[in-house]
Amino acid sequence: MQVVIKIVLVVGILGAIAAVEALNRFGGFVSALGGGDAPYYSAMLIIAAIGAVVLMAALFNKSHSILKWVMVILLLGSAGLMFNAPFWYESKTMSFPVNIQIIVGLIVAMLATAFIKTKREGN
Repeated sequence: MQVVIKIVLVVGILGAIAAVEALNRFGGFVSALGGGDAPYYSAMLIIAAIGAVVLMAALFNKSHSILKWVMVILLLGSAGLMFNAPFWYESKTMSFPVNIQIIVGLIVAMLATAFIKTKREGN
């Protein structure tokens, strides 16, 4: 079971990194068009990057229960806010939309964060 959890954590790290990369592109696109909501995308980028660090720390058994659940809520909230984002295709071809990459990356990272094992006091 320990190996399965570590695999889930690695997949979560990859999801968070994919979300960070897409949020960087999406935030740059919104900023270039003069969008006033670019700081929200920057905050989501920071949340996703911190999520990747929390998952990486969990690989080395460094986890905290409160931090785990705060990150689950923040990642879920960021993914929920992305449903209101403008739908943007990267090119005219049928490429994978950046919005969907962000949402999937954040949800995968959130689910992996829920798998983090925390040590209970007294054990």
